[in-house]
Amino acid sequence: MRVKPDQAIWMIPSPDFQIEHYSKREWIHSILNQYKEPETAFSNWMLRDIKFAEKISKDADALGLLTKKVDGRRSISQNYEELKNKFKLN
Repeated sequence: MRVKPDQAIWMIPSPDFQIEHYSKREWIHSILNQYKEPETAFSNWMLRDIKFAEKISKDADALGLLTKKVDGRRSISQNYEELKNKFKLN
């Protein structure tokens, strides 16, 4: 069975959104504190994840798959309502 392109959506964080929200996670500091330069480790981690998000976005676009950029301008509730309506989950 083949999945139709409109059966899923790839939620892709903007770089600023990703950095802001990762830095607020409590557990991340225990990981970063294991490094001599935690700020550099965090920067490298975010750069890797940003590049991964860019690749997912590019690949999804090339395949005609749906993507949604998450940048924090819309609330979780607003995103939920949009996706609920998109997938007719009412």
